[in-house]
Amino acid sequence: MFVENGFLLAATGKNIIRIWNVTRREAKLLHNKKISDLFPTIEQIQSIKCNTTGNKVSITMQTKEGYPDSKMLIWNLENDTLAYIDFSNGVTHTPTGESELERSDGQKDTVFKDQLEHISKLRELAPISHFWDSKDPRMLVCESHTLSNLAKKGKLKGRRAGNFNKTHTKMLISMFVTSDSNIVIHDLSLMQPNDLGLIGCDVPNYILTQKNGGVRENAETVTSRNDITRRPLRDFVGMEENDRESIKAMSDYSFYSTVGDMDEAFRSIKLIKSQAVWENMARMCVKSRRLDVAAVCLGNMRHVRGARALREARNEPEKEARVAMLAIQLNMYSEAEELYTNCGRYDLLNKLYQATGQWEKAIQVGESQDRMHLKRTHFKNAQFLESIGDINGAISEYERSDTHHNEVPRMLFDDQDRLADYILNSKDRTLRKWWAEYLESLGEMDSAIQFYEAAQDHMSLVRMYCYFGQFEKARSYAEKCGDKAACYHMASQLFEPKDAQLAMHFYTKAKSYRNAISIAKDAGLEAELMTLALLARPTDMLGVARYFESRGHHEKAAILYHKAGNLGHAIELCFRTQQFEALRQMVEDLDQNTNPTLVKRCADFFIEFGQCDKAVDLMLLGGKYLEALDLCIKQNVYITEELAERMTLSKPEQEDPSASLNRNKILESVADSCMRQQSYRLAAKKYTQAGLKTKAMKALLKSGDVEKIIFFTNVSRQKDIYVMAANYLQSLDWKRDSNIMKHIILFYTKGKSFDSLAMFYEHCAQLEIDDYQNYEKAVGALTEALKYISRAKNMSTQEQEGRLALYQERISLIEKYLEARALFQTDQEAAVTSCKHLLENPKVDVAVKIGDVYGLLVEYYVTVGDHQQAYTLIEELKSRDSSVNLSHYISKKVMESIHTTLGLSVQELGQPELSQQQSHIEDEDILEDLVQSP
Repeated sequence: MFVENGFLLAATGKNIIRIWNVTRREAKLLHNKKISDLFPTIEQIQSIKCNTTGNKVSITMQTKEGYPDSKMLIWNLENDTLAYIDFSNGVTHTPTGESELERSDGQKDTVFKDQLEHISKLRELAPISHFWDSKDPRMLVCESHTLSNLAKKGKLKGRRAGNFNKTHTKMLISMFVTSDSNIVIHDLSLMQPNDLGLIGCDVPNYILTQKNGGVRENAETVTSRNDITRRPLRDFVGMEENDRESIKAMSDYSFYSTVGDMDEAFRSIKLIKSQAVWENMARMCVKSRRLDVAAVCLGNMRHVRGARALREARNEPEKEARVAMLAIQLNMYSEAEELYTNCGRYDLLNKLYQATGQWEKAIQVGESQDRMHLKRTHFKNAQFLESIGDINGAISEYERSDTHHNEVPRMLFDDQDRLADYILNSKDRTLRKWWAEYLESLGEMDSAIQFYEAAQDHMSLVRMYCYFGQFEKARSYAEKCGDKAACYHMASQLFEPKDAQLAMHFYTKAKSYRNAISIAKDAGLEAELMTLALLARPTDMLGVARYFESRGHHEKAAILYHKAGNLGHAIELCFRTQQFEALRQMVEDLDQNTNPTLVKRCADFFIEFGQCDKAVDLMLLGGKYLEALDLCIKQNVYITEELAERMTLSKPEQEDPSASLNRNKILESVADSCMRQQSYRLAAKKYTQAGLKTKAMKALLKSGDVEKIIFFTNVSRQKDIYVMAANYLQSLDWKRDSNIMKHIILFYTKGKSFDSLAMFYEHCAQLEIDDYQNYEKAVGALTEALKYISRAKNMSTQEQEGRLALYQERISLIEKYLEARALFQTDQEAAVTSCKHLLENPKVDVAVKIGDVYGLLVEYYVTVGDHQQAYTLIEELKSRDSSVNLSHYISKKVMESIHTTLGLSVQELGQPELSQQQSHIEDEDILEDLVQSP
């Protein structure tokens, strides 16, 4: 039972809730509802509470075993609907039957993210007590414990209590219930260890009971005492003493910001005057990411520095970085660290650590994530250490920041002894050189020389030796060290003409060739001048070349002009002074930018001296492609692939018929020349580039490259090329290469040359008869020939009909022969009769070898023992074909039987000595693929 704000609530053991209005003289029953009708799985009601307006009732439950249920129900009395929130997993259920988060249409706004964050913390909790706010009907607060904590208290029993042995947690959860019964979590906070429990809510505070030690009444007894305390809700920190109007405005702001209506929330706080409230709201803006609201809050707080920092942070691309700047202005450093880390802005995190004096963390971030600013971090730390008087630490950090060359002398300048010790102990050459220069400025020359030596500053040492007049020592030292600056200084001290060679030597070691050249010119040292010029830069080379040209040393001048890049002038000089040997070397460096007239002169020069290959190269360089080709033809210059490519013009970028025609003309001429030189593959390539595929095919056929011929034929896809390729492949040993045979059929088919294909099949049939006596395959080949000759369209009707009749007749005769041969197994007399009829046919030789027919008869008569008749048939065969080879038709065994039985000699049989002749050598089944081909 519960009484609040004039309402009396009672719940029965059958889960029936009754509500009375008790503000009048007599109680009036307002509602009588069996909750199981709305929530069938309810087992037992634990407690019920209603809000100030009496239109919503919160219900907690327990199970039959007596432990709290993790769900809390919200009954909306106005529309008789039920919603609930499950504290074990954070799922909320609305009257529409779906989770509030599921109805957010996937929008990942700030409110949605906050709810997800709250839900992630709701794990294995159960509500213990719950209260509505005493004034705001929307605010509901709840005390929840983890199930493991309840188990320790004995509120869980048996196996369930043993399942939750985690660290127990007691939490205060505040939430808003909207008019349509949506439950939105406002905040979660841990209860303090001395908190006993929640006993109410009066915005802006929770009302809790706390342990407060004990009071000793006498020596034996101690009476415990519990206090009632107030603790502000998250959004109301600092508002405990504010007026009710401000609290009401803040309560509205909390509600609207929690449900995501930021515009309404912003309107609700305009009348608030307290700076503490505005600061608290600004802190809330860090969590809600509302920078626009934060700017208003900072303005009302009179926080000028923070407002400026927030305005400058707008340039940061990451929103988290901008929010982090707001957190810094509000001294929320831990939140700023988390925001910078989440958005990956370790540079700003580094600055935050520096600003807050966390130098170890700043250096750690610099070493692991912000290497770009690591040295600067060390430098800032050094400045900080210097400001607090930690000189040794500052020196170490300046060294790590690589600024110790300037900063350490500046810092220690007033302490000369310590500075001197630091430099003496340091092995840094820069510092030792600086100290030497400082000692030199004080006039301590001997000490300065020692430090110059320690710093290995060779130029300063040579300068000091020259200053003291020790020229020999300076010269020896410069020669030994070889330092450019030292050698240059040494050379600049040699003014006398007698020292010209030595000065040139040191200028050369210093690579100051211009000064060395100047001395050589003044001293007339032309031999050394040429060497120096070849080492110098092109501008110096040109100066020396002009010098030699003016004095008649044309060969040296031409070489230097050439080396300096002035090739045209060098070649002109060679022509003018007839330096032909030098000219041959120079023309190799000519390019397309060279004057065409000059190129032609060089080409004519090489033609005159019979070096036509170089002349061709020069003509091509000058763009004279046809002239170069004519020269190749006339002088029989071999055209290599590289030369042919140089003769090939690039395709015009835009459609230009004249340019394309000129290009194809040159390509055809190059290809013709390659044909004459028997470079057939190169000729085929150029014909192809010129678009002359037929000529390209002819060139490939002459090359004999079967693989390229097949590839080119497949790529070209022209009927005439298909036929040419097939005709060529027939000239090869196609009988042994099935791949060639397949391509012959394929090319004739694609070229639609069916008469040629029929003739090819006819040749195959004849091959089977002549070489292998395989009449079955011959019939198959002739059948294919018959099929394709009927499709031929490029021959006369009379010729086509003649070929058809011939193939049909041959097929008929072969089939008769095969039928007769088969009859010897069943009806020998009929077989003999059929064979005799075949021999009487005058056209039998067109299709069947008469020797094969006689062979069948001879073998039959030998089998039946009539050797004389067999011999008679042999003689008859010899009379019909005097050149017949009997061993090709009659087996060795049969001939030996006749020879033995009749007592005849080999000569009388008319047979040569029996050899191991073709007793049907095993062949490669050539026609099996042919008959199956299309």
